[in-house]
Amino acid sequence: MLLYYFHTADGTPLTGRWISFADLPAGRFYNQAFQGYTGSELQRYFKNDIESLKLAALRSSGSLVPDSPGNLAFRFQALPHVPLLLVIWEGDEDFPPSFQFLFDAATAHYLPTDACAILGSTLTGRLKKSFPRSVS
Repeated sequence: MLLYYFHTADGTPLTGRWISFADLPAGRFYNQAFQGYTGSELQRYFKNDIESLKLAALRSSGSLVPDSPGNLAFRFQALPHVPLLLVIWEGDEDFPPSFQFLFDAATAHYLPTDACAILGSTLTGRLKKSFPRSVS
């Protein structure tokens, strides 16, 4: 990951504008798979237990972001100039909660899209590991 970063980084400043994985270069092709093993995996694991996900995010060095695009969001600093935003839309009786990772619009100046997929997968695993579920 560091080699990707050092090879790709060009010093472009962060934009503060969040984009989906699909909006990364060639991300649209792989977006459904990415969402499957990140956001959808978090939904399967945490279900409607948003409080547990909040705790997992804080344990995983996430910082709460006020005025987020969803009901709740946590920012994670993966590498210098490579933040990830986990956005949570709380569910209700008609819809389950939804989770999505977003990237700063300048991320492609620091990592290729496949490396961003690895970051999302790694962070998903870390969130699950930081709040283990008991096996019945």
